[in-house]
Order: sequence, then structure tokens, then C-alpha cells
Amino acid sequence: MERSSDDSGSHRAYKIERAGVSYAPSPDSADAAREKLEKYRRTCATRDALVIAAKRSGLSEVEIAQLSGHSRNTVRSILAKHGESAG
Repeated sequence: MERSSDDSGSHRAYKIERAGVSYAPSPDSADAAREKLEKYRRTCATRDALVIAAKRSGLSEVEIAQLSGHSRNTVRSILAKHGESAG
């Protein structure tokens, strides 16, 4: 990653050099990143609810992991985060 100073001196712009193309952050890209992160947070909340419901319905952590595509450690972390018993 290459750093370059903005000529205005008010902030630094960071550039990523890939295949001769530079990408510098812009207000529009920051808004897009915020929107994507908020959507991801909502997705995680839905994921957590599904994992908890599956555990409460009697599925094992291994089954939940296999069906959801997440690792068993992720399933265990979700359950622990929400105070659900592991096992």
C-alpha cells in the first residue's frame, strides 16, 4: 500500500496500487462501505437467530455448522455470545 499526501494538506489519501490502477477513498465510497457494513450487521443478526433457533430445536453444533457453512467454532461463539449452552 502506498501513501500519498493530499495537496490540500487537510488529510492524507491512501492509494492501492494494483495492476497499474490507483484507488483513493472518496465520500461516495465511504457511504457505500457504511451501507455494506450495516447490511452485513443485519445479516449477522439474522444468522445468529437462525443458529440459536436450530440449537433450541435440537440440532447439534456439528449439524448447525455443516448446514450453515460456518465452522463449529463460529457456531459455538454465536451460542456463547447469546448465553446459549454449548454442547
